[in-house]
Amino acid sequence: MTAVFNSSPAVEPNKMGTQAVAIIMAGGQGERLWPLSTPERPKQLLKLLSEELTMLDQAIERIGPLVGDDAVYVSTSSRLGGPIAASGALAADHVLAEPAKRNTLGALVWSVAHLIADGFSDDSPVAVLTADHHIGDEDAFRRDAAAALELAARESSIVTLGIVPDRPDIGYGYLETDKEDATFAENGVVAYRCLAFKEKPDLETAERFVSAGNFYWNSGMFFFTLATFRRELESAGTEACEAFDAVVAALRTNDDAAAKTAFERLPDLSVDYAVMERAGRILTVPSSFDWDDLGSWDAVARKNPSDDADNVVRGAATLVESHNTLVINENPDIKIGVMGIDDAAIILTKDGLLVCKREFASRLKELLKEIP
Repeated sequence: MTAVFNSSPAVEPNKMGTQAVAIIMAGGQGERLWPLSTPERPKQLLKLLSEELTMLDQAIERIGPLVGDDAVYVSTSSRLGGPIAASGALAADHVLAEPAKRNTLGALVWSVAHLIADGFSDDSPVAVLTADHHIGDEDAFRRDAAAALELAARESSIVTLGIVPDRPDIGYGYLETDKEDATFAENGVVAYRCLAFKEKPDLETAERFVSAGNFYWNSGMFFFTLATFRRELESAGTEACEAFDAVVAALRTNDDAAAKTAFERLPDLSVDYAVMERAGRILTVPSSFDWDDLGSWDAVARKNPSDDADNVVRGAATLVESHNTLVINENPDIKIGVMGIDDAAIILTKDGLLVCKREFASRLKELLKEIP
């Protein structure tokens, strides 16, 4: 059976064949964007790059034209399930709030189990995306995602989107590929066999990866059929697979208590470690669209307009003889003045004030542990 998704504006999605579906991961707390992002108002519910749309809104609008709005689901925590459903971004029954914290493995197990229990077929291709990405060229994204969905269904493989690196960056994991082993999607997009997942490297290693030409940033976006996910989960170990099967069985009988009990037996692991790094065959689609993971103040600064001194300012603030500094002021009653400060992040909200060198911004979790 052919997977159907909207690879062209002339094609209406999900009207025949196997239905493609998207899961948007939106359960994180966004601690590295404190004090703007808090557990009560995490980054996926913030308008970081738009005056009108939250990060989650943008993610939904990005994938909707490809799979159809009725096939977009959001995976989130029990804390955020209510606020996301209340936002009206999508139907309340498409907000899948996991009953306990079990890392990204738990988020996917809970979401995929719901899709199966709701009647999606085993060969339905699934796009797993996140709510905290900036993607500049959405047409290019949908072209690559359409290729990944098709390859996931045709090849019965997990498919990842690997971002072509434009700099050696130590903030991302990398995907090593074999460019001699290529597979082509029907729309002409190429995918290479993925050899290994590489953890976030030091600078010297990142430079070597970029120079080699066959390494890509791990975007965290991946694609599989429901049958492939179940198969790879079983190959990775019986504990997670048995819990998954029990969750599916409980959901099919609307036994929420049994589903929660089964879910809590899952190991607390990332899906990369539990499944992806152990999968039998993975394909990587090299993607060159403008992309960033908005997981740090550095990333937010990169994707917002700057002045002639490379300063990024939102809200009431005046900068003099300062360079490469990010200032966000959410309090209209307070004026911020900055003089002679370079390479800094200054963030003022109702929840707190952050002042730090930009190079320390990725270490905010350390700071939050010290704040009473």
